[in-house]
Amino acid sequence: MASPAVEATATSGSRRPFLLLLVLALALALGLLLLVASPVQAGQSTPQWFISQFNQQQPVEQQTPGGAGQLDQSLWVVNPTSCLWDADDRVEAAWYGRLNRGQSESLTICVVGDWAAHLFSIGASEGVTTQITASEGPTASLCIVGPDYDHDFANPNLSSIAGSNGGVGHVHWITFTIRNDGRHPLNRALALVTISTDYPQEIAWRCPGIVDLPGREPRWAAI
Repeated sequence: MASPAVEATATSGSRRPFLLLLVLALALALGLLLLVASPVQAGQSTPQWFISQFNQQQPVEQQTPGGAGQLDQSLWVVNPTSCLWDADDRVEAAWYGRLNRGQSESLTICVVGDWAAHLFSIGASEGVTTQITASEGPTASLCIVGPDYDHDFANPNLSSIAGSNGGVGHVHWITFTIRNDGRHPLNRALALVTISTDYPQEIAWRCPGIVDLPGREPRWAAI
């Protein structure tokens, strides 16, 4: 005859597997949530830039005859690169995790410059120092607009882009950097990066107070 303890296990056995599976499912879901929401584990600092949106549009409307509505694809100027180029190309990215004292993390994205400038902006949680640097332009803490060239296919500052079907431009590299200049680690540092069209309303929203910088082509604005 089975002991009382074994009998108790036998009579409730139909429920326990279900409860065990439920607990395991909840633990797995919680683990996945923590892995996504907090990529830093056991006090270790791991670079974590998440690209939530990387939108490249074809054709490159500002250089295509008839613009984005051109139906004849043989007339399209296309973007064969991994860089942003079209006026409406867009990137959204974020960094989240532990940022140790003196630690910095960077994200670099290229853009083909012509006469359709882009807005590059960054924001971060309290205690995080932010910086944007253009490879052939300014350094700023919050926003850069550019590069902006004269609307001219024969512009000597622009070169032919191979494989684009007649497009011209100049490649620039934009680097977004976050840094902890404080005396203590930041356990939940957050930074948000956006690259978008330089619509006046978006500039006014993201970068109030931005000013044009003096200089030759390409032209920039920064804050």
